[in-house]
Amino acid sequence: MNIQALRCLTNYKALRFSEPIRILADNMVDRMIKRSFLSGGKYVSVHLRFEEVGMMLRGMGFDNTTSLYVASGKIYNAEKYMTPLRRLFPFLQTKHALVTPEELAQFKGHSSRLAALDYTICLHSEVFVMTQGSNFPHFLMGHRRYMYGGHAKTIKPDKRKLVQLFDNPNIRWDRFKHHMQDMRRHSEMKGFALRKPQESIYTLPMPDCMCQQAEARSRDTARS
Repeated sequence: MNIQALRCLTNYKALRFSEPIRILADNMVDRMIKRSFLSGGKYVSVHLRFEEVGMMLRGMGFDNTTSLYVASGKIYNAEKYMTPLRRLFPFLQTKHALVTPEELAQFKGHSSRLAALDYTICLHSEVFVMTQGSNFPHFLMGHRRYMYGGHAKTIKPDKRKLVQLFDNPNIRWDRFKHHMQDMRRHSEMKGFALRKPQESIYTLPMPDCMCQQAEARSRDTARS
């Protein structure tokens, strides 16, 4: 149990991004919150890895007043995919929309540093939607669970089911919407899930390595 607690202390307390990244990322989070005025400062972040994301989000119940942050690297044929997404979500932001070229200049050519900016903004979002099983979203899922005591709203769509739905030309919108909302409910429930033995400690740090629990046990021991 102490080893698990040490992992959390290392991952979420001791390891930090460098100061230039932290300063700009915190400013970007503040700007994102201010631009999310229609939703009380709350916003949804999505790790963009495939097209048609917009229809999935709309089906899940996110309407055109949703403040959306899109985290991504360089998108191939970006205009083709981003234009329809912006039509569905006019309050869409990216890191390039939240900073000036001068602010971003120091990170140009460093993809991992740019990803750190995306990571921080996604970390503080009300809802995080992952669309790819890479290290970025998996570590972010664990970090958000740690920050919010297991109550983070993280949506992990069933990609196999999505493919079947999108490949069905005869599906009605109400039926598609029903599947999307069911997928959202199922994902949000997983925020409270316990880690199975074979699952990653970085994706599901709950409940083994919660530092707060270790501290509480230490206080109880001291009192006794």
